[in-house]
Amino acid sequence: MSRVWVSLGTCCHYGVRHFPTPVARLRMIRTILLSALAAVVLLAMACGDDPQVDIEATVDAQVAARLDAQATSQAAIAAGIQATIKAQPSPTAMPTNTPTPTPMVTPTHTPIPTNTPTPTATPTYTPVPTDTPTPTPTNTPTPTITPTYTPVPTNTPTPTPTNTPTPDPTTPYGHIAFVSDRDGDLNIYVMNADGSDVTRLTDHPERDWDPAWSPDGQRIAFESNRDGNRDIYVMNADGSDVTRLTDHPHSDVWPTWSPDGRRIAFMSNRGGNNWDIYVMNADGSDVTRITN
Repeated sequence: MSRVWVSLGTCCHYGVRHFPTPVARLRMIRTILLSALAAVVLLAMACGDDPQVDIEATVDAQVAARLDAQATSQAAIAAGIQATIKAQPSPTAMPTNTPTPTPMVTPTHTPIPTNTPTPTATPTYTPVPTDTPTPTPTNTPTPTITPTYTPVPTNTPTPTPTNTPTPDPTTPYGHIAFVSDRDGDLNIYVMNADGSDVTRLTDHPERDWDPAWSPDGQRIAFESNRDGNRDIYVMNADGSDVTRLTDHPHSDVWPTWSPDGRRIAFMSNRGGNNWDIYVMNADGSDVTRITN
């Protein structure tokens, strides 16, 4: 119990130092006293033998002692409060600003003088002399001399006389050569233009085909594989004097005569896998490759 009162005194001392205003100090003391009473009740309940007598006696003694100390302390606090109040200066009344009424000034109407327009002097127009343009001399173009075109005499080509074959009374003009297997094998035949007088010119177990008349009608070039390979042959118009012109492992086909009858063009794959055009003399000499 003595510890409780010591704690109570310490709290009062601390509160007096840290609460400057009297009202705050009184509130603090009241709160501390209520807390102390609650602590006393709890201690009394915790006591064992005849708690009522001990608690009452202890509380009466402690309360009486503390009330005396408290009275003294409160008197000192009251004296300090009075001294503090007396030390504070009396508030000075703030003078109120009485508004001074502003007299209403009646505006005096001052007439605005009318601006009399000042007559503007009309400027006299002085004509500005215009500059007479100086004529620029025009450049007379120098006539261009047109060249006189002198026609260049063109070279009139002199016609080259063509060798017109003189027909022989025995030349089969008006005849048609063709290929047929009517006798079992492909052979060359000839007939009149009207289909009459069909005559067999070749008679060979191998194939003879692609006949081509010479320009003079005296010979017929053709293709045959009678010697095991496709080559170019030539014979007279009646089928006599068969002559082999080419002899190559590759194929020589489709003979065609030149217009003068001196050369024969044909196609061959002797240069490789491609077919190209070759030309040779009518007797089979001088074979020349034309395309590649």
